[in-house]
Amino acid sequence: MTRKKLFVANWKMHFTVVKAIQFLQKFREQVGNSSAEIVLCTPFTALSALRYEINKKVKATREKGEFSMQHIRLGAQNLYPKTEGAYTGEISPMMVKELADYVLIGHSERRKLFHETDAVIHDKLVAAHTVGLIPILCLCAVVSQKKELVNAFTEHKLEIQLKSFVTGLHFDAGQQLVIAYEPVASIGTGNAADPNEIQRIIHFIRRQLDQQFGSKIAATTRLLYGGSVISKNAKLYIDQPDIDGLLVGSASLDADEFARIIQVQ
Repeated sequence: MTRKKLFVANWKMHFTVVKAIQFLQKFREQVGNSSAEIVLCTPFTALSALRYEINKKVKATREKGEFSMQHIRLGAQNLYPKTEGAYTGEISPMMVKELADYVLIGHSERRKLFHETDAVIHDKLVAAHTVGLIPILCLCAVVSQKKELVNAFTEHKLEIQLKSFVTGLHFDAGQQLVIAYEPVASIGTGNAADPNEIQRIIHFIRRQLDQQFGSKIAATTRLLYGGSVISKNAKLYIDQPDIDGLLVGSASLDADEFARIIQVQ
């Protein structure tokens, strides 16, 4: 089963609207006609302007009689699991859906800094699925030392975590869900995890999806790795049979570097 490669940029709390547009304009030229799918998960403030820029470029290309495959898509970094209401400062799934195709859910930073529980993540996953957003569900192993990245991961804990998130959900196509595995000790530390160990974990996640949803969903769902990814190590992960792409943090803030990561496939 061939799954289209997916590269997700998580800009976190970076870039004003002006800088986001400048990034897109430069990055679009650098990445060219890549066959991969690229998702920019930007701050909420930048989504509308970036959507306009992307649509404008596609329209101009078509008016010239040229074929344009839109492979740069937008994602949000969060949502609130209610349709509407008195939730000052929050962003509903429908608001996100107007501007983006994807949404990050359950990122380790939100669990740590904003105390998101498994129950909250489940509710966000349901909310995204209900309105047709494609969730990028982040799974993580809480480890404290680099050596634990390859020695102390507990599959049983990951199995429980995944089941708590997807209980009650039904998927009829693998593209409706993306899962990113991010070892906490690798996020923003420069300590990228061992590619062979990540392959083992990703394969375990795929087996769990088979048990939850069946072989078709397991075979078509794209599974990503995230954690201190740079262009020098990206290919080590992409070459693994079960790893379908990368969730990139700091390196995605540099248009040249993010383009180099995508070009390693």
